[in-house]
Amino acid sequence: MSTRFDDALVTRGTGPTADEPAWFDRAYFNMFAGLDRPAVLLGGAHHPNADGGRGVSDAYVVVLHERQQRNLRFSEPGAVAGRIGPLNWSVVDPYREWSLDLRSENGVELSARFLADTVPNFLEPIVANQHDTAGTRFAHFFQRGHYEGELRLDGQTWSLDGWPGIRDRSRGLREARARLGMHVWGHFRTDDGSYLAFNYNEHRDGTVSHLDGGLMATDRLGPRVVEVRHHFEVNDARELMSGSMVVTTDDGSTYDIDVQSLAGGIHMAGAGYDGWHGVPRGSVVEGETWQLDETFDPAGLGLALVDKPCVVRCGTTEETTIFEFALSRSPSYTYQPNMPGSGHSHG
Repeated sequence: MSTRFDDALVTRGTGPTADEPAWFDRAYFNMFAGLDRPAVLLGGAHHPNADGGRGVSDAYVVVLHERQQRNLRFSEPGAVAGRIGPLNWSVVDPYREWSLDLRSENGVELSARFLADTVPNFLEPIVANQHDTAGTRFAHFFQRGHYEGELRLDGQTWSLDGWPGIRDRSRGLREARARLGMHVWGHFRTDDGSYLAFNYNEHRDGTVSHLDGGLMATDRLGPRVVEVRHHFEVNDARELMSGSMVVTTDDGSTYDIDVQSLAGGIHMAGAGYDGWHGVPRGSVVEGETWQLDETFDPAGLGLALVDKPCVVRCGTTEETTIFEFALSRSPSYTYQPNMPGSGHSHG
């Protein structure tokens, strides 16, 4: 049975791994409504046992616009409910509404509400690398919604009203590098108006490490995903260019999905997912802007995870969305599709 947990971020550990130094409670949000507008990711986490039990909190905001990825990262000692640096939030209605506010920082300011369009999709705990370290073991859910509010970027104001997105909540232990072969996380609007969302991981030998997710509707969860067949096209940096999947649910239904990259990035190393999180560094506000042109080399980043702006088609329904994708950089790993496709993928 999947593990449910409270929607609000907590400042003390809970559950069987509550005393581990690496325990965290994290929230993530994305918003994307087409390449003519910025794509935004933001999130934050409390690490109450870090720094010898003194605690560390960190957060991030990443904005992709006009081939620039602007990264903002915040860290501070301890934990204060509802705030990390210039990022503030509140749970207005659990599993239904969050408020998100970023005071002006490096030309970025945001005031938004996330309003759920589906019930939350709780997953079985994700467990990996338990044999030699504390490894990875965390509870997890995600939920589709839309936004209201405003984004201000370098003096230009964008209305967020109606922008779609998904949020992700996770709590427990997670290694920055889980030694997987492939990771996929996506959500897709189906022809009946529900949303198919799932997390899919493979070991480096191509066997399934983790698969969970299913259909989400306004008031209920639907059938669960039981199989993902895939054929992705990647560039020499192992970054997703396009792909197709056939997803099967436990009622025997199948969903044909096509994915097409719209832009380079968003590289999650800029959000601190390369091991920056949970590390004591005092009160810090930092960041940088990456020009995602031919001079940018993603191989120099500490993590290959990319939250890719894409256009996706599920059945006959098409929309723009964020599709999370990563392949191992290990020289011993070569991506292998598990269904036929056209084109050529690079190992």
